[in-house]
Amino acid sequence: MTRGKKNRLVWSDDDIRYLCEHYATTSTEDIARHFGVSAGPITVKARELGLKKPNPHSAILWTAEKLKYLMDNFPTMAACDIADHIGVSDRSVSQKAKDLGLQKAESWKKKNYTGRYTKNYVHNIKRDNGRYGEQSQRG
Repeated sequence: MTRGKKNRLVWSDDDIRYLCEHYATTSTEDIARHFGVSAGPITVKARELGLKKPNPHSAILWTAEKLKYLMDNFPTMAACDIADHIGVSDRSVSQKAKDLGLQKAESWKKKNYTGRYTKNYVHNIKRDNGRYGEQSQRG
């Protein structure tokens, strides 16, 4: 890595190759030390290249069986039902579906959505709050 005009870093093909090979498994600080720069330029270049570090909180092992079930059922089944079946959280199902580019079928959307919320969500609010949409009376 060299400095160009206005003291900007110039990345060689070898520098980019090194960054691509090590970014996911090596700390940003260690990569910065390798190049003799601060962590900032490493993060910026990695972002430009679309490189990402693995999420340390993503401890769910998505087996081929779980992925197949998700892909087969997400378009026509509620995320909470899929989550119950494969043993993960609703949020994990929704995030993985988003990562995979999965979308709900139009027929499922028409049947299950009322505006922003699913009909099941609205039903649960009604159940939990007693009378949906009415002000509670205080004595």
